[in-house]
Amino acid sequence: MAAIDGGGIAERIIVDLAARPKPAGSLAVVMIGGTDASRAFVARKRAVAERLGISFRLHELAADASRADAENILRELSRDIFVSGIVLQLPLPSGFDRDILISFIDPKKDIDNLTGMAPFESPAVGTVRAILADQGCVIRDFKTIVLVGQGFLVGGPIGAWLRNEGILYEVVDIDTEDPQAIMSRADLVISGVGKTGVVDPATLPDGAALIDFGVPPDADQDALKADEARLRFHTLTPGGTGPILVAMLFKNLYGFRGDH
Repeated sequence: MAAIDGGGIAERIIVDLAARPKPAGSLAVVMIGGTDASRAFVARKRAVAERLGISFRLHELAADASRADAENILRELSRDIFVSGIVLQLPLPSGFDRDILISFIDPKKDIDNLTGMAPFESPAVGTVRAILADQGCVIRDFKTIVLVGQGFLVGGPIGAWLRNEGILYEVVDIDTEDPQAIMSRADLVISGVGKTGVVDPATLPDGAALIDFGVPPDADQDALKADEARLRFHTLTPGGTGPILVAMLFKNLYGFRGDH
């Protein structure tokens, strides 16, 4: 099958949201320092907010800002009745404690569910579910699932979701001796490690599916396209998971709870 059209999936979500009553408050994004990738994500969030008519507020701090300044901004946004959603853009510069900063976010406004206590689904989990729905399947249709990496934003939340669903899966991480051998027997591989060469599509079995959140834009996309005919479906960069992740943030801002 062809590569997953992440932009098309995101567009359908956004069109559906545009037909619904919009949140009363604004979306606030806090970015400290900022990489090229994080700035691109912030720009995409701003564009969607403007399209939906939602007030967007970017609070940008320098990489050498004080921890107190960052904490104060998050504390004030959590108390602000005119703010409906808060995003702390990751990754953070060295010197900032991610978990401490996250603790200042009101879980009710934590549309990324960084706190783990928000009444929202992790955008990474929502993205997987949206891709599967687009392909006419559900997670239980796959018998051998391999999760590559157990990171904070992708692997961790997806692993927790799979466990809550009672679904068995194998993990490939930095300590795995022969990761390709494990992935060679998977019918679904989900990866969020953000490095090239970790998932080799050529080693995946015929009919397997690949959802990769971490493929850098400069990865060998041609190699993946060469295996396209063998795979059930797969994501590419750009246009794969990124647009869907942003759309899922806005679903959470609109008050969805992960069961729609």
